[in-house]
Amino acid sequence: MPIIATYAGTASCTLDLYDTKLFNSNGDEINHQVEDGNYKFVVLDVTVATISSTYPFGGMLTVTE
Repeated sequence: MPIIATYAGTASCTLDLYDTKLFNSNGDEINHQVEDGNYKFVVLDVTVATISSTYPFGGMLTVTE
C-alpha cells in the first residue's frame, strides 16, 4: 500500500538582523552592510505517493512528474 503525504500552508517572519559577522575561508572578517527584511515560505499543494513504506536514512529518492 503506498504512503501518501500531503501538506499545504505558509509561514512568514520578520528578519531583524543585528550583531552580524561574516568571515571568509581564511577566518578574516568581511565588512558588510545589514538590511532587515521579511521571510515568506509558501508551500505548494503537493501530494507524494511512494511504493515503499520505508526508505534508508540518507538514501536517495527520485521524484518524477
